[in-house]
Amino acid sequence: MANASEVQVYIDKHHEQCVRALQLIAKLADTGSEEHKARFESRRLGDGTANGWRVAEAMREIAIDAVGNVNGN
Repeated sequence: MANASEVQVYIDKHHEQCVRALQLIAKLADTGSEEHKARFESRRLGDGTANGWRVAEAMREIAIDAVGNVNGN
């Protein structure tokens, strides 16, 4: 069984991972950010904006990587 300090290290590491994921999700939502441009530049259509569903799917992938799939899959 893990001791209290090992548990805290795990919690801290997971918290940092979640914070980084949220920061990246926020940057992907910002059409002016470098992260958004790098991820979606080649997929831009018409008015130069990535389709909303592509952005949402990228955000979902990041969230699943950080906290897991809520469906348990």
